[in-house]
Amino acid sequence: MTEDDISADGLFEACAAGDLASVQTLLQKPAYIAKALETEERIEDEELQLTRRSLNLLSMFNKAAGAGSSDIIKYLLLFAHTQGVPYETLIRRDSICAAISSSNSVSVFRELYAVNPDVVNIDMGHPGTPLSQAVNGSRNAPRYTADRTTLVRYLLDNGADPNQVQGPDRAGPGTYLRTAVQRSSLEVIELLIQHGAQIEQSGAMHQAAENGRIDVMDLLLRYGANVNEQLWTNLEHSARSRTKFKKEQGIISDVSDDSRPKWSHETPLHYSVLHRQIEATAWLIEHGADANITDSKEWSAKDMATTMNDTSVLEALAPSVETK
Repeated sequence: MTEDDISADGLFEACAAGDLASVQTLLQKPAYIAKALETEERIEDEELQLTRRSLNLLSMFNKAAGAGSSDIIKYLLLFAHTQGVPYETLIRRDSICAAISSSNSVSVFRELYAVNPDVVNIDMGHPGTPLSQAVNGSRNAPRYTADRTTLVRYLLDNGADPNQVQGPDRAGPGTYLRTAVQRSSLEVIELLIQHGAQIEQSGAMHQAAENGRIDVMDLLLRYGANVNEQLWTNLEHSARSRTKFKKEQGIISDVSDDSRPKWSHETPLHYSVLHRQIEATAWLIEHGADANITDSKEWSAKDMATTMNDTSVLEALAPSVETK
């Protein structure tokens, strides 16, 4: 078989299967070494017939990362070094995301970290950082599960910044903690706090109130969260979508039709009331929340509950309202 007849498919299959012995055997042959270092155009999406030119070695690396094969990752990094291929050529967004999604993510990250310690804080653009992906958990995992707790702990223990500004919208400090409240287990949330995650203005208590996570609210309170904190912005990625939701509940302001409405200075109680989280509302009242604090549009949580005319919410607010 001539060099031109050799396909990279055998290399890809061995990497995807986590078959280190086969990868080593193939890469001892000059023809396969040349093939691994070749850049080829391949179909990336069968359905859409999208193609992309890519270094075969990079494709091998991505497949090994997705398979969680730390042994192959280590071997390919050594191979790349001996062939003059920079580590940065392999340690990129696709391989990092593949590693995070694998069932052996911590072992793979140990190999990546060994040659590039900065990998724990690399900004991958839209996907964010390894920590933000780990905190999000698996896409199909039940909410509030701890399926990536070990990876979160590894990243934090090795220098991942829980307050790093990241992503295309340059989301500010507190993003990881707020995301954890939406997606992760109590253990992950506490790990972030213990490693310095900013609670103030993170929106974590507000998110917990919106989601009705009493366990998280208890935890945040123990770490000094303010039940009456007024958030400078809002939790919705789009202010317009928050205004739309408020309109559906009858919460309308004189400027609610502005092209860029700005709801701000809301307390956790505003969120629990608006989302009809009865137990969270009662918990907040019990722990000192003030139903008469107004937001930037002069709406208090009590005003919202009255307008919504939800008896259960009004009853949960009653202890606070009666003292005013």
